[in-house]
Amino acid sequence: KANIFLTKTNRDWKSKYVVIGGIAADPWVISVYNNKSDYEKALSDMKEEKKVSVKFKSWSLIGADLLTPIPQTVQYMGQSRRRLWHYIIVSTMDGEAIKIGHDHEIGLEPILEGVK
Repeated sequence: KANIFLTKTNRDWKSKYVVIGGIAADPWVISVYNNKSDYEKALSDMKEEKKVSVKFKSWSLIGADLLTPIPQTVQYMGQSRRRLWHYIIVSTMDGEAIKIGHDHEIGLEPILEGVK
């Protein structure tokens, strides 16, 4: 069963660049890079038929479940005010939970569309 526990603070969410399918993967693969320039470097490496020189994680979406078809929210205390954080959770066929969050719900829309 997927671990669906969330972080205790919004600082614990790590900024990443998420791609579903695309040039570097099959359409049913979700890949997470440290940033957009790492993704672009991976594409460049592939184009030049080199070994990919950046770290990234990827998961198959075949048999995966979108545990949150509608983005959920969690509130964190910011600097003297509450901040809403929007997130989705995808459970892979192996039971691993992929948690993707954004400080604006609209930022999750491309990911949701790709996962559906």
